[in-house]
Amino acid sequence: PLYDVILSDKTYNEGTFILLEYVLRSIDKEGNYSLDYAKLDTKIKEMVVHIFDESDYKDSITNFFEKMIDVVPFKESLSGIISPQSKDNILLLSTKLQHLAFDKITEGDVLFDYEDNIELLNAISESGEKRHKIKLANVIVSKIAKQDTQNNAFTILEHSSGFNKRDSGKIINLLEEFSDNKELKERVSSIIANLKINTY
Repeated sequence: PLYDVILSDKTYNEGTFILLEYVLRSIDKEGNYSLDYAKLDTKIKEMVVHIFDESDYKDSITNFFEKMIDVVPFKESLSGIISPQSKDNILLLSTKLQHLAFDKITEGDVLFDYEDNIELLNAISESGEKRHKIKLANVIVSKIAKQDTQNNAFTILEHSSGFNKRDSGKIINLLEEFSDNKELKERVSSIIANLKINTY
């Protein structure tokens, strides 16, 4: 069928994007999307590689993805594919697509499943939205409370672009308990100063 021909086309230009959009937005008489979800996943995986490989199609595919985010099955498939990527790959995404990945990663308490992925937590710390940082602050507080993960918490905080006043205050109170620790005093003082400057 034509649907399969359009999905199997590996060229990306204005014409193919128009056809792809038509296929992805098609709905049946009951108002449901006519998509085959397995084929949708396959197509998005194929397209997203161009972003991560920084190919000539990167910008046009990024624009297409951003345009299609309002199609719920497309958005769910895309977020499911990009959210488990490495920090380096997530940072290759546009800000809008990064935030889509972070939305998925910070749903409920899911972020705790990623608490050992320091690179990803650093990415959220650096470029996440306020809603992502609220979830991240909970992970950081948990890490500061455990001696074997304190260093990771400090590293994430060193990458931070700031937290809200409540979370910054909570983190600073925990960090101030290290003020008598000769080994950590200088590092912790620097983190506290950075948090105070970047509190919003």
